[in-house]
Amino acid sequence: MRSTPPILLSVTLALSGCADLPDVSSTVSPAAQASNYPELIPLAPLLATLPPAETPNDMPQAVLPAPSVPVDLDTRRQALQSRADALREAAL
Repeated sequence: MRSTPPILLSVTLALSGCADLPDVSSTVSPAAQASNYPELIPLAPLLATLPPAETPNDMPQAVLPAPSVPVDLDTRRQALQSRADALREAAL
């Protein structure tokens, strides 16, 4: 069963060698082949026309409600333990 991927890979590679691909160089006209590369323009003037990007400080911040669980760690541990016990009994 482990020899299947190498066999499939070798068959795929062998069949891909039989593909009849079109000649891409013949699709470009002789005038296009003889022409120069297009003139490149600087990006700085184009980027200057864009509006400034929002910074994280400009983005609205979520307002979280105050925690309803007491800050006392022992009380929090007891609440989590009782939830865990309830989940264990519900799973049985």
